[in-house]
Amino acid sequence: MAKHSEDIPRRDDDFYTFTRDIIEILEEVTEMGGITQENWKHWRIPESDFKNLKENFLKYEKRYLRAQKKKDRTQSDVAVHRSKRKKMEPLIRQFIKEHLRYESIIPEGEKVRMALITIDSEPSPVHGSHLSTGAPVVSLKNMGGAMVDARFRKTAAQKRGSVPKGYGCELRYVLEIPLPDDPEDIPGKTTVLSSKARFQISAGMTNKKKTMRSYARWRHKTNPQLNSPWTEVMEIDIA
Repeated sequence: MAKHSEDIPRRDDDFYTFTRDIIEILEEVTEMGGITQENWKHWRIPESDFKNLKENFLKYEKRYLRAQKKKDRTQSDVAVHRSKRKKMEPLIRQFIKEHLRYESIIPEGEKVRMALITIDSEPSPVHGSHLSTGAPVVSLKNMGGAMVDARFRKTAAQKRGSVPKGYGCELRYVLEIPLPDDPEDIPGKTTVLSSKARFQISAGMTNKKKTMRSYARWRHKTNPQLNSPWTEVMEIDIA
């Protein structure tokens, strides 16, 4: 059984790859009904719409690649990239909605390749298909002594914490400072990994009353490509 995937990747790396892969698939030359041409032509996508998407992506790609050069980039490079992404994201969303997601002429297998649908023939822990809700549901609670209790669940309906088979829990946080837009920019020393659904974080007594801001996700034990999306920003004041 197939189901639609409504998510646009949150992380910059994933969003870039997601958009790039769609365009590459659209540009692939294939044979259909005895005619050999690009997929976007087979799938009856207006040329003006495809060219507009491609042109805007190339502009975005230039800024993305510049912002990825962490040793050489400037604050301006990062800011321009953010601005370009804000323009690119609604464009790719609208393109998918109008030309890809609901078009029966596009083979199901191609929609899977473009990450527009997933196949639920039989949920497999190895491939992470059981992650129907994507990111984990995480609760943070003060225990006193600058200790924070973290609990991961698969769904909000679950009363007890649980970790999908083949995965672990990952939480990245900062104290008292603004949280970076990209979790990858959080220093490694503030990354907490756990094989258990419930664990504690020691923030340090000197950080009492400070605000902890964090992201969390399911982290695959062997294949980073199967990591879940990150949660929304979470905040708690250390007690």
